[in-house]
Amino acid sequence: MTEFDDAASLLDGSWPEAEWLLPGILPQKSLVVSASPSGTGKGWFGLEACACLASGHEFHGRATPRPCRTVWISYEEREQTLKARLSAIMRDWEPAERALFRINFMYRCLKRDPRLVKADRKENVVAGPANWEALDAALCEWGPEVAFVDTYSKMFPLETNANELAAAATTMI
Repeated sequence: MTEFDDAASLLDGSWPEAEWLLPGILPQKSLVVSASPSGTGKGWFGLEACACLASGHEFHGRATPRPCRTVWISYEEREQTLKARLSAIMRDWEPAERALFRINFMYRCLKRDPRLVKADRKENVVAGPANWEALDAALCEWGPEVAFVDTYSKMFPLETNANELAAAATTMI
């Protein structure tokens, strides 16, 4: 039988403060998934968060504690679209923030990375849990503190066993 702790132990206990990359939004050493229907702004949100973390620029009124190395992993986006979106995001940034961004931000288009793409008759897809190892190796090579994956469902289709994905994802943290 599962044992539960009571509310008094929770309320009276002393707990370490969370360490945040983006205060109140993105805790350090965590896996965060943003899911909503297509076209609702998940990609813009993630890209802006990734850029702000790389540069130290505030993110929607929240200070970033420090600049950090980030990587934007995109399944569908082309470089010209990514450049246009980043230009819009950085429109009012200071030169120092732009300079930090150039040092700390990396991106990868998955359709171009032979380690992560499996040929399929219909299209190039990143196929299932076996490719977590390839993604993990690539992330270790790139060395970011934060990795954002845009269009996760294309990368790991819903037919994939969710338990296997969750187990693999938590080993990457």
